[in-house]
Order: sequence, then structure tokens, then C-alpha cells
Amino acid sequence: MLPRELGSINQVGSELAYRAIPLQAAYCAALHALRGFTDSLRCELMHDRSGVHVTMVHLPAVNTPQFDTVRTRLPHQPQPVPPIYQPEVAAAAIVDAAVRPRRELWVGGSTVATILGNRLAPGLADRYLARTGYEAQQTDEPVTAGRPDNLFESVPGD
Repeated sequence: MLPRELGSINQVGSELAYRAIPLQAAYCAALHALRGFTDSLRCELMHDRSGVHVTMVHLPAVNTPQFDTVRTRLPHQPQPVPPIYQPEVAAAAIVDAAVRPRRELWVGGSTVATILGNRLAPGLADRYLARTGYEAQQTDEPVTAGRPDNLFESVPGD
């Protein structure tokens, strides 16, 4: 990209790059770090007057198999915090960011509400998540005893 002075780098993050939630400390820390890396890279490319654009696409909760294979000690099946969007929404946003570069793209109303709400009242968000964050990340179904997880190796199948 640099020799051509052309291209688009899309980093995929989420609303959790701005607002950490309980039970996902490592994931939120990684997204915060990715946001910092992306901001630094963008500035470096701008300094060099590069034609390469960097966009960070912040997604809402997406319906993926991540929560089916994660190791858990929760009593009920893990899930992302609703509302849960279909993967096609995420894919369309990432393609759009590649075609129409911009600094950031916030996908979905819940992402906008989470990021802006955290800017306006982070302490209120802390108290709200302390009260609701655990239940929101679990279904009503109990965790199957001995279910396979991907902590040390991939689970069989797709």
C-alpha cells in the first residue's frame, strides 16, 4: 500500500473499545489497545502524507459461534449483550468502510448509545453494568457439563 500511496486498512473493533463491561476484561483491554494502535498508525500515515487510509469499524454484538466455544464458569450459556446483530450487518459495514474511508464507523444504534452514553455518564454506566451486566451475558439455558471449549485447542468442526 505504501509504494502505491493507496489503500484502506479497516480495523474491526466494537463498542467495547470505548466501554469495558464485566466478564470480558481481557477482550475489552485488547480492543482498547487496538484503538490506541489504530490511532497511532493513522497519525503516522498522515505525517508521511500517505494515501493509505485507516478506519476503525466499531461493531455491536454479533451473532457468532464465539460464545458457544468459550470456556466459561457461568451457570448459564454465555451470549453477547443484546441486541445481537447478524453477521451480514458487520460485513456490509466493513465493506462500506473500505469503499468510503473515514476515521471511524459506529455500526448499530446500540453501539452509538454505548459510546455516547459512556462519554456522558461513565459512572452511571459502571453502576448499571454492575447491576445488569452478568445476567445480560447469559441465556436462560444452563451450561452443558463437559462441553468442549477452545481455550487450549480448536473445537472439532467448523
